[in-house]
Amino acid sequence: MLAVLLAATAGRALAQALRVERSVPIATPTAFSTNQSGTLFLGDAQGVVRAYDTTGRVTHTFSPPRVAEVTTLEAGQHLRVFCFYRDVQEYLLLDRTLTPLPGYEKPARIAPDEIGFARLAALAPDGQLWLFDDTDFSLKKYNPATRRVSLHVPLELVLAGQDPLFVALREYQNLVFLHDGRSGVLVFDNAGNFRSKIATGAAGPAGFYGDELYFIREGELHFAHLYNGTTRRFPLPGGVGSLGVVAGPGTIYLLTRNRLFGCPAPL
Repeated sequence: MLAVLLAATAGRALAQALRVERSVPIATPTAFSTNQSGTLFLGDAQGVVRAYDTTGRVTHTFSPPRVAEVTTLEAGQHLRVFCFYRDVQEYLLLDRTLTPLPGYEKPARIAPDEIGFARLAALAPDGQLWLFDDTDFSLKKYNPATRRVSLHVPLELVLAGQDPLFVALREYQNLVFLHDGRSGVLVFDNAGNFRSKIATGAAGPAGFYGDELYFIREGELHFAHLYNGTTRRFPLPGGVGSLGVVAGPGTIYLLTRNRLFGCPAPL
C-alpha cells in the first residue's frame, strides 16, 4: 500500500479528514490520470510517462523520442492512454503497457494551418480531439484523420469579459468540461453548446469518478454529483500541500512535488 486515506461516510456533510500513513517518492508530476483498473499514470517535465500499481510499484515506463513536458494524460477511455505535449504541439496514443498504438510509433503533430496554438487537448470518444486554441480563444474539435477542424466554438460570449485561466479539458459522459482555474468549470454538450458553470473556486485540474466531479477547494477534497447537486467533502491531511488528486476504483491518490500518497478510500 502507498498510504491509507481513511474517512467516514460523507453524505451531505463534512467527513473525517483523510489520514496518511505512508507515501512513496516520485519525480515532480506535470500530468496524471488513472484507468478503470486503478493503474495510476504520471507524466513529467522530461516527457516520461510511468504506470504505477496500487502498491506504488512502477510497472511500465515510456520515454518519448525527444524531451518535452507532458501537459495532459487521460487513461480512462477504452484502455488507451492519451498523452499531449503542448510545447511541441504533439500527441500520442499508448496502450495500458505504455506501448504506442499502431500509427503512433512517432508522435502525431496537430496541423498548424488549422490550429494556432493548442493550450489544452483532450481525446473524444470518436477519436477526434477537443482543443482550446489560444490564438483565437476558442474551443475546437479537431479531426486527426482529415487534419481539419470539425467544430469551432468562440468563447468570448460565454465568458463575457472575464479573464480565465484554463487548466484542463475533458469529454466525459457526452459532456465537455473546460476548467477555468479562476472561476470554475464550464460545461458544454458534445456539440459545443454551453450548458452551465459548476465547481466555482475549484483549484487545480478537476477529475471524474462515476457520476461525480472531484476537485480541491480551500483545503478540502470535494465530490460534486453531476446530476443531483449533492456534495461530499473530505478535509485534506495536515502537512500535505497537494498539487493534485486522482480518484480511482477504491483508491485516492494525493500528489505533491516529490511524493505520492494514496490507497483505499471511501468512494
